[in-house]
Amino acid sequence: MLWLETQFLNSFDVVLSCSEEDKQRLDRQQHRAKIVVIPNCVPLPEKATHVSDDQDEINILFVGAMRYLPNKDAVIWFVENILPKIKEKSLRPLSVTLVGFDPDQQVRDLGNTPGVTVTGGVDSVEPYFGKCHFFISPIRFGGGTRIKILEAMSYGKAVVSTTVGVEGIAVVNDHEIILADDEEQFAAACLDLMNDAGRRNNIGVKARDVIKREYTLNAIVGKMSDAFLNS
Repeated sequence: MLWLETQFLNSFDVVLSCSEEDKQRLDRQQHRAKIVVIPNCVPLPEKATHVSDDQDEINILFVGAMRYLPNKDAVIWFVENILPKIKEKSLRPLSVTLVGFDPDQQVRDLGNTPGVTVTGGVDSVEPYFGKCHFFISPIRFGGGTRIKILEAMSYGKAVVSTTVGVEGIAVVNDHEIILADDEEQFAAACLDLMNDAGRRNNIGVKARDVIKREYTLNAIVGKMSDAFLNS
């Protein structure tokens, strides 16, 4: 990959990076291309989907291709190390839905854990976002931008993520997202959202506002034009 990056950086006039962090990494290499940050974007649903808090069960959602090692690691870490801590202190029943193509046997076996559903690939993730109370991104390594975090935010969902998971997305901790980097912190953040519908919805509203402002096609088209006109 490093060799390939070097070839592209010296063969093209402009190289687009989806995050400032990735741009900084590319800038460390010798290159002639102008490197421009153009964030990923997602369609904005017509309206947010807030789930009523009068339901007995809280549903937590993860979406991501399971063939991608950081996603596989994330769901295994969450179910095996974080979920037991949540269940230990939770006053409400909860379920966890893991959506994503190509789960191997190790991921499918997570479905044997009480309350955990592994769907495999689905035709549309929209119904799953519609039913979840909040979204998790327990990613511990990898690069780029997590499109599914942007999607969750576009639906007005509060997100609990590691710092690595949210890399490249311009959000403020405890305002538009909740960041947690170890098992205890992640479990505590999930419990907080489970028990506080007002905070959950407030973070979700602010998260959707970020998408409107920064991560729709309309938001990035001007940046794209500037990148090419000024190259």
